[in-house]
Amino acid sequence: PRGPSCQMSMTIERSSVNVSWGAKVNGQDGVSLVVDDLEHDGHIGKLNERRIPEEQLLASDYIVSVNCVSGTSMDLATEFIESTKVDLVVRRGRETTILMNRGDLRKTLGLGLATPIGNSLVITGILPGLLQEYNSKATFECQKLKAGHRIVAVDGRRGDALELG
Repeated sequence: PRGPSCQMSMTIERSSVNVSWGAKVNGQDGVSLVVDDLEHDGHIGKLNERRIPEEQLLASDYIVSVNCVSGTSMDLATEFIESTKVDLVVRRGRETTILMNRGDLRKTLGLGLATPIGNSLVITGILPGLLQEYNSKATFECQKLKAGHRIVAVDGRRGDALELG
């Protein structure tokens, strides 16, 4: 059987721009808004209660278009903040676990990271080191770590990006 789509469209409305959406988003990758957190009793949280799970906006979703606006994270955020009705194109975040035995702690991971913000670390580049070696051994392109990917947990611990780094 076919699983849920990794991209979907949804429309959400609020009565005024003064009503909070109840979502914390992160535009650190420059091209999308990642939902870092949703207030359960916030506006979107309450809308989610009336939707089937496949149609809910979830933490870790990527908003890639707002009212047909795409381009930069700032463009998306402006449209999201200034609108009472938004038509969203959303991509589900997909988590992959990578197990790595670092061994010698003097070896560098070879990981460029953006300034820690929100609940994830944004990878800005893969540099010479263990992760570049990992990528060179990946069987499929989709298994490789790349700039723009996010780290959401380290050693099984999730939390604030500052804690992860």
